Amino acid sequence: MKKDILGKLIKNTNNSFNNFFNKDFKIEILKDKIIVKINLQGVDKKDIVTKLTKDYIEVNAEKKKIQEVKKKGLFKSESSYKGFNKKISFPCEILPNKSKITYENKVLKIEAKKAK
Repeated sequence: MKKDILGKLIKNTNNSFNNFFNKDFKIEILKDKIIVKINLQGVDKKDIVTKLTKDYIEVNAEKKKIQEVKKKGLFKSESSYKGFNKKISFPCEILPNKSKITYENKVLKIEAKKAK
């Protein structure tokens, strides 16, 4: 009984901590797979690089924008950079070649099949 209550408390605390400090990603651990969802607002699919191993997923995304205005007697140049780098370790080994990565509605979704 005490283990169940303690387990629920730890799970709820971890979920609250994860939701409060890491709104950019969510991890769901199921019986046969691990699902990771990463919010990548403002990034195009072509700007995302992923590396999936049996132990972790690493995601890098960059968005560079350069805007120049040239008018008679005026030259204006603005640039901006947005970057994202996240490495998430899995709690167990996964099968990278049996996993799936998709990008839809600005959310990168990794469905990592667990190794037996």
